[in-house]
Amino acid sequence: MSSTPTPATLDRMSNDQLGELVSSLLPLLGRFTIQTLREQDGPSPERVRLLRQLDHGPVRAGELAHSCLLSPATVSELAESLVREGHIHRDADPSDRRVVVLGLTASGSRELARVQQALSDRIVGRLEHLSPEQRSRLTAALVDLHAAFTDPPTSKEASRHVR
Repeated sequence: MSSTPTPATLDRMSNDQLGELVSSLLPLLGRFTIQTLREQDGPSPERVRLLRQLDHGPVRAGELAHSCLLSPATVSELAESLVREGHIHRDADPSDRRVVVLGLTASGSRELARVQQALSDRIVGRLEHLSPEQRSRLTAALVDLHAAFTDPPTSKEASRHVR
């Protein structure tokens, strides 16, 4: 996509153009997040991913690696340092003592809240120039986008092949 679409051109966007627009945001948001974390002397993006996943409750280390799209070795290394720092705890799975379950500590919850607040503050600062109408449209679009990626795919989507 060569230029940012205007509100007048949005209704005429093809599915491919919409996909390209959304995917073009990913590297921008990634850089924005990394920059914010560095400015705050915050944890790495990978550590934030682990903390965010563990905020939903304790999970087996292998499942955490899968959900965070990280190798088991990387999760093990990150978990070790997060345990040393007191941000997560490591326990044996009650149903299988050979399996490690990781969970967030109060310190980890505070660290995650600090990071999320720093990101939120920076995002708000970038968007404060928007008019109330623009903010309303952006909010509605983000709610729809969030739902599209958190709701389970429809049977049509699940059966579709990538070109």
